[in-house]
Amino acid sequence: MFCGIPSPDKKGLIASFESSHNNLTGMASCHTSYAPNISHLLQIKPHTKNVLIVHNSLEPWLQKNVALIHKNFENYDVEVKNAEITHPDELEKTITPLLSQVDTIFTLRDNIVIAGIKTLVKLCNNNGITLFCPEYYSSLEGAAVGYGANEKITGVQSAEKALLILENEKEPSEIPITTPNHTFKLAINRRTMLQQGVLFLFPSDKRS
Repeated sequence: MFCGIPSPDKKGLIASFESSHNNLTGMASCHTSYAPNISHLLQIKPHTKNVLIVHNSLEPWLQKNVALIHKNFENYDVEVKNAEITHPDELEKTITPLLSQVDTIFTLRDNIVIAGIKTLVKLCNNNGITLFCPEYYSSLEGAAVGYGANEKITGVQSAEKALLILENEKEPSEIPITTPNHTFKLAINRRTMLQQGVLFLFPSDKRS
């Protein structure tokens, strides 16, 4: 079983999504253009001008996503910089010299960066910088804005495939590889949004 691997067919792990033709099955990760993320960011914070993308430099697929984000931002009057790390302990040292040059930090679905989310939240809170993450649950950790899929769905659907093997005695090659049937959610942290430079009026806050 595998879970969350992008393009497993192109990586040579499986023959096709219909059948792996080997002893593998699982859940491939969803392709994202990050265009909806950028759209939500600019709706919530239309004065965004300088974005810093923080990412793990050791993952080639993350490098491709960074290039894609840069391309999407070309449609807007926004300058984009990169900050590369290889370990969560490098976050503060790497990012601190760049904080005066940016108004928003933009992250990817990157386990190295996610592991340092508390450091990012602290830096953003102290410097009035918006932290935008591609997982809605990062807002629970203090990111001003999170937009992404409910990862619990991936776990449930992966477990269902595992049960077909363990209980129904199916061969992995008999179980098609699928992508999660995600529901995407937008979350805004009311506690940190003002500290991070987000002035957003919720519908419940509006007065007639």
